[in-house]
Amino acid sequence: MLLRYLKKQLSNIYSFIYWVIKSYKYNLIIDSLSISKDCVFEGDNQVRSGVTISSGCRLGKRTYISGPNTSINSATIGRYCSIAMGVKLGLDEHDYTKISTHPFLYSSKFGPFTKQKNSVQAKNNVILKDDVWIGCNAIIMRGVTIGKGAVVAAGAIVTKDVPPYSIVGGIPAKVIGQRFDDDTIKKLITIDWCGWNDSIILQKFDNFHNKNLFLNSKN
Repeated sequence: MLLRYLKKQLSNIYSFIYWVIKSYKYNLIIDSLSISKDCVFEGDNQVRSGVTISSGCRLGKRTYISGPNTSINSATIGRYCSIAMGVKLGLDEHDYTKISTHPFLYSSKFGPFTKQKNSVQAKNNVILKDDVWIGCNAIIMRGVTIGKGAVVAAGAIVTKDVPPYSIVGGIPAKVIGQRFDDDTIKKLITIDWCGWNDSIILQKFDNFHNKNLFLNSKN
């Protein structure tokens, strides 16, 4: 018990040093130690306390994740995304088509019946396109793509792909509205402002507060 405790404390110290160095290099604000070291940050990201990010995840520029009780698994996240507290992305799933839903059928962690480690989890990542907002306690299932500029309401469970700039809510989540009219959405997708550098955004900053000015300005 003592040895396990000491190993955990040493691991926490190593993680702290690792993310201090990483934060300096990529201008990150990291308040959590529960982040896999192979996660990729594009830069200017914020990860608050109480957030867990598993192996293989990617975060685009200026995306932030709030805690506590937030779990990010098997996810590719675009730029300027806002993820609220309690959100769950890409949770492990059970195969309900088998006689039993228990993982002893596909994971050696739960008995001597198979040599497989976790084959049922070999599914597509969750994909969040740029400028997505995920509300508190929402759950996004594996293999789902959330379109650019979309909003997921608090407490929603998303089981299907979400169109760009749409608003979804409920269990299971359904489209309950759009942020803008169809023509505006097409123009915003074409403009792709999330790819602009900071100097261009600063130059056009005031236009972000006025849809007409933004759409009619020269890009």
